[in-house]
Order: sequence, then structure tokens, then C-alpha cells
Amino acid sequence: MSWPKKHDREKYEIDRFIELYQKLPHGRKFGVVSHDREQPDCVVRDLTTNERFGIELTSVYLNDRSVPDVHKTPNIHFNDPVYSDADVMTYKQRILQAMSEKVSKARNGYDLTFPLILSVYLNEYIARDECEEDELKALVDENENLFNNMQPFKEIVFLLPSGNPFSVIP
Repeated sequence: MSWPKKHDREKYEIDRFIELYQKLPHGRKFGVVSHDREQPDCVVRDLTTNERFGIELTSVYLNDRSVPDVHKTPNIHFNDPVYSDADVMTYKQRILQAMSEKVSKARNGYDLTFPLILSVYLNEYIARDECEEDELKALVDENENLFNNMQPFKEIVFLLPSGNPFSVIP
């Protein structure tokens, strides 16, 4: 299976973020101002207010072998992978780890000209069953300190397999 190049993956992710962000109660319609940046990945503007935001993208997989072993394998179909409770716990820890790493990197050198939003694309088959809104609310409650200390990000937006976004604002 052909896997998209980094530029194409990021374009897809920012387009998906823009599409889903509008569904949030506080959602806005965004347009891309600049893409292919270093830090953050993209700058968008609110099409109504012209306010600009830096968007940092991250995709979370179960492990470092997930893409080559599962996602790129033509024999594996969407319903095939079976995940254990340990896999679910590992995936949730990887979500928290990815967020922590992005927060740390943002604090140490990101362009803070505009308010930052972290877009977390839950890009693993396990997420369709185990990382919907209820599970993410529980994850936030269990890790309240992390979510309350995510500056300089003003918001974290999870892009869920269901096509709904889930937002956390400290």
C-alpha cells in the first residue's frame, strides 16, 4: 500500500482539523494562511474575525511499527486488528506522551506570535472503539494536571475516528 508523503499527510490533517473544528460548540471557520512551517506546522485565520492561530499537528499510533505492520499491509482490513486491554492502556499512554512532548517542544522554541492549538489525530484502528468522547473525558479527568498545564497551547483538539472533534481548554 502506498503511504502518503509527509507533506500530503500534514495537508490532510490540517484540512481535517479545519473541517472538524467547526463542529465544536465554540467552533470557527478557518482558512490556511501558511503551511509547511517548522513550528507550529500551520497558521490559520478565523474567516469571520481574521484572528490567527498556530496549529501544531500530531498523529498517534499504537506503536512505532503500527504503520508498516498494520496500516500499510494490504491484507489487513479495518475490522481485522484485535486489541487487548493492555493495548488500550498503551495507546492512551502514547496519547499523553505525544501531548507532553508537543507541550515541551512548544515551550522551548515555537513561534508564539499567535495563540497555539494542538491537533491530536487519533490515527489508529484501536481509537475507533476505545477513544471516543466518553473515554477521552475519563482520560482528561484522570490526568487533570497535565491538561491544566498545557501552555503555551490554549486548546487541545482530538480528531476522533467518528468524525467528531473533542476539545480540551484549560
